[in-house]
Amino acid sequence: PNKTACLLFTQGCNFRCPFCHNKSLLENESSNEIVLEEEVLANATKAFDNATLMKDKIEKLSLAGYNESAFNEGNTAFEKYNSLVAENGNATEKLASAVLAEKKFEEVLATAFSKLSIEKKIEVSKVREEALKIKAQKADKVGFDAAQLLYTTAETSVAEKNYEKAYNYYVKAKDAFDDVYKNVSAKRTAALEAIERAKNKAADVDTFA
Repeated sequence: PNKTACLLFTQGCNFRCPFCHNKSLLENESSNEIVLEEEVLANATKAFDNATLMKDKIEKLSLAGYNESAFNEGNTAFEKYNSLVAENGNATEKLASAVLAEKKFEEVLATAFSKLSIEKKIEVSKVREEALKIKAQKADKVGFDAAQLLYTTAETSVAEKNYEKAYNYYVKAKDAFDDVYKNVSAKRTAALEAIERAKNKAADVDTFA
């Protein structure tokens, strides 16, 4: 009483009291830095792995030409990351390079599939119109509705700016409408041939009569 009292906390205490309210001082700075660097490297590795997958897809499908500037920037960052790994470079620089490569390759894919989905939509629309002309929506309602659902999913994906998904669903929709058109056309042809045979048979009967 009537005396000034104080507590002095220092970093690196080797006690682990469960009620301690200064737990942040238990570990020294060097160990915190190690943990932080490990997190940065983990994020860099994840970004680089994503960039690698996108780069492989771009090259496999020959999509680089849809956005060459972005692809070149991504490639430069991709190669820089590999150089930093080989030289045991700075973790932050690795992360920056990996993230940039990931971002640029993502831009290439977005541009490519945006344009491809527009082209594929035109193809789907033409096939769909041909199917409508022969009343396929009535002659093969199940098949037509299934194709229409694929088309609607593609349209929704465009609205969500998920162009790769949109493109894939336009492809499926085109194939589905193609099948519907071919099936209904075959049935119509068979029916017309049957009618023609019936007419010929009736004409033969009249001739003999």
